[in-house]
Amino acid sequence: MGGSSGGIIVQHAKTALTDPLVHGGLPPRTQEIVTAILARDPSTWVARDKQDLAAAFTWALCNLK
Repeated sequence: MGGSSGGIIVQHAKTALTDPLVHGGLPPRTQEIVTAILARDPSTWVARDKQDLAAAFTWALCNLK
């Protein structure tokens, strides 16, 4: 598995987190963080941005129905 494989996961998270139903179901502070990250070009994201998106995606998978 190459070092870039995490990028694919983040792309799936990005797609899900831009869905209005998913984004709207996130906790308010998480919505703010996700909105700020997604407003920037993905090529400028740092590891922390990707971690925050992954955490939001995980929360959504575990808590939204």
